Order: sequence, then C-alpha cells, then structure tokens
Amino acid sequence: MKSKIIQTILVAISILALIIVLPGRYLSLNVSSKLMLMIASTCFVLIGLTSFLEIRSKYGLFVFIGLIFCWFGDYLGNFRMTVIAFLLGHVGFILAFMFREVSRIRCLKALPVVLVAGGIIWYWLYPHIPQTEWLFIIGYIAIISAMVVFAFGTQPKCLIIILAAVLFYI
Repeated sequence: MKSKIIQTILVAISILALIIVLPGRYLSLNVSSKLMLMIASTCFVLIGLTSFLEIRSKYGLFVFIGLIFCWFGDYLGNFRMTVIAFLLGHVGFILAFMFREVSRIRCLKALPVVLVAGGIIWYWLYPHIPQTEWLFIIGYIAIISAMVVFAFGTQPKCLIIILAAVLFYI
C-alpha cells in the first residue's frame, strides 16, 4: 500500500512537470524544459524502482533497466548517444515483455500496423535527417516498433503495457 501512495505521488509530479513544460515552450515561461523533463523522467525511474522492489520479478527488473537507459537518453545532450540510450532502453522493455510470455499471433496482428506507422515516420523524417544519421534513426524506429509489437503480444494481455508502449512510440 505504501508503494502505491509513493507511485501515485511520483505520477502526479511527473504529470505536473510535463504540464509545466508544454505550455512553457509556447508561452515563453521562464521554466527550464530540461529540468522539467528530468523531473518527469526521474519520477518514471523511481516508479519503476518501487514497482521492482515490491514485486521483484525479472519483468520488473528489465522495465526498470529500460527506464534507466531512457533517463540517460533524456539527460544526454549528444544526439547519437541519446538515440543509443533510448535504443537500449527499448531493448530492456522488449526483454521485460519476454518474461511475461508473448503471443506470436497477437504480435503478427500488430506487425502490419506498426510497420506502416514506422514507414510513415521514416518518410516524414527522411528529408530532414543527414545521411550520416540514417542508421541511427532506422535502428531506433526498428527497435521502438519492435517494442510496440511485443507489447501487443504480452501474455496475459495487459492494456497498461500496450498503452505505455504506444504512448512511448508517439
């Protein structure tokens, strides 16, 4: 019960930080976007930690590891290092889903939709990406797409996992 209260507080803080950031960008508020992003990202990591400590499963461990890599992705300023950190984070999420079991049939059903979405994203980004960065972007699109496909395949079907993966993808 205590961990649920802590997690609820952390979710509220992360939502508040994100709410402050979004209008701040458009209203020229004197709020550090990076600071608010890091507050939200740190809350996600702490939620992952408290969940892992409560349940102590391989699934929880790999979600926590994935969140740590994503935290570094938010923290780093270098484009390539950020992409690599997020890529490793999504590999952690995929491994976590494997510990819940994965339905191949549900993955195959999600695959065409995710492939089309990835193709649209690549088509949209392609003209704006230097050729030297193509490999990083294609790799990232592939891994985050795989994460969504595996999220749809988790057994038993868990809507919160699917929703989190789709929101991360967006």
